[in-house]
Amino acid sequence: MNRLILASITLLALACNRSAGPSDTLSAAAENAKKLAQNAASVAAPKPVEPKDLITDDKIGRYIIYQKEMSSVTGLVMGAAVGAFTKSGGNQKGFEKELSGDERTKKIGEVSAAALAKSGLTQMEVSQLAQIITPYTTGVTIGDAEMKKKAREEFTTKFGPAALAVMEKRLSELEKLQDEMLGAAFGKKK
Repeated sequence: MNRLILASITLLALACNRSAGPSDTLSAAAENAKKLAQNAASVAAPKPVEPKDLITDDKIGRYIIYQKEMSSVTGLVMGAAVGAFTKSGGNQKGFEKELSGDERTKKIGEVSAAALAKSGLTQMEVSQLAQIITPYTTGVTIGDAEMKKKAREEFTTKFGPAALAVMEKRLSELEKLQDEMLGAAFGKKK
């Protein structure tokens, strides 16, 4: 969670320093990110929302809106992540440093902020919904009938039949979204 906050703060700091010259931008952004991270560390992190409060038709619909907005930068996200990973040699601190210096993070941050505003969700809600929706959608769309049945049973056990009903109602939209995101991530146009 702290890494998510730090990444968000870094993106925000990069976006706030648009007027600085090219050589000043990275050092100013780094300084701002450090200050913001120190301040964020002293502020209590928001409490996660209970899954039963997240798995509603309204929240799932808002998540779909968010992800559709973010699909425009999926290629940038993948490119920035792969580039940072390659340059860092897999080192976490090096990865974060490389990612914070990548110019694509500015665009990603702007689109993310706009997607959050349009969807009405918080970053915490998006993260939690992704942790619920991604395994469910993958589980019920990939594999044979037995695997799909098992995925639904596990979801029902964990979240209840009402949550399953919401997910089943939105399954075609979620499956389409999953296909679009994978296509965007791997550069395939539909």
